[in-house]
Amino acid sequence: MRESPGGGVAMDVVVFWASGSSWEITGGGFAMGDGASCAWSSHGKREGAAEQRRRGKKIRFGHYTLQLLEDVGFLGYKSASTPMDSRSKLNITDNSPLLDPVGGERLVGQHIYLTLSRPNITYAVYCLSQFLATPTTSHLQAAHKVLRYLKHKPGQGVFYSATSSLQIHAFSDSDLASFPDTSISVTGFCVFIGDSMVSCRSKKQPTIPRSSAKAEYRALAATTAEVIWISNLLSALQVITPPPDILYCDKNSVVHMVSNPSFHERTKHNELDKVKEGFIHLLPITLNHQLVDAFAKPLPSLLLFSFCSPRWMCMISTVHLEGEY
Repeated sequence: MRESPGGGVAMDVVVFWASGSSWEITGGGFAMGDGASCAWSSHGKREGAAEQRRRGKKIRFGHYTLQLLEDVGFLGYKSASTPMDSRSKLNITDNSPLLDPVGGERLVGQHIYLTLSRPNITYAVYCLSQFLATPTTSHLQAAHKVLRYLKHKPGQGVFYSATSSLQIHAFSDSDLASFPDTSISVTGFCVFIGDSMVSCRSKKQPTIPRSSAKAEYRALAATTAEVIWISNLLSALQVITPPPDILYCDKNSVVHMVSNPSFHERTKHNELDKVKEGFIHLLPITLNHQLVDAFAKPLPSLLLFSFCSPRWMCMISTVHLEGEY
């Protein structure tokens, strides 16, 4: 998490690990050892700790999630299928101010911590963090819906495969005029190394674009800068990745603009020169295969379910709580 130049907070998660270590991130922080003696794999089969280490590493905050639900008193509430309503957008004038703004700020801070293992709530938490100065009752209700979504699968976490390739590929997207108060657009991207997501971000753009193509172009420049940084970091760590890095964008007009060398002299984003030089390969992608939509806009339940791919998200355990039936 870091402060955004345009105001508010930018949700930014980058995770790297040493392949030869046995570090495991749990709800209480870092622990060293074999972790749990057994767990359920994505195929529903029971496996031991040695098999887990061979397949890869996982980040989970299941105990922290259950403790948070108990502290707030949401164990008996019905779970939600999405962390945010896809048909509504928060603004600064929603309803009346909170009588206890400190409690709302603390709850959003706890949500920010959970984004390390639950990237599917990143956009919802980012939107809530924009209103910490003047939280209202509608903002608190939105934070409570995130809790109900966490209750749906409290044991869900992020999985980092030890057997996938080291190919870097990234997905870029934007949402035009996401915030009604300012008409500012949101940049969303996620970067993968093989099947493992190592970086993701939801962040407001510094200026107001006049078209969706310009918003997508700025999002693509930010994604390219992140890919370059990760590639340089891996090179400094003497990790060889197969070239070229792959970047996906779902707006064909932006793909043609970046791929055409005659437009490069008119642009101000030097990062995209890497596409021209061949270090990064820009490819179009259909909306059905765009994985980054969840970082740029609220999604309905069916699209959000497809976003939580079993390749990089895992269920540690199945927990039945009160209010599920």
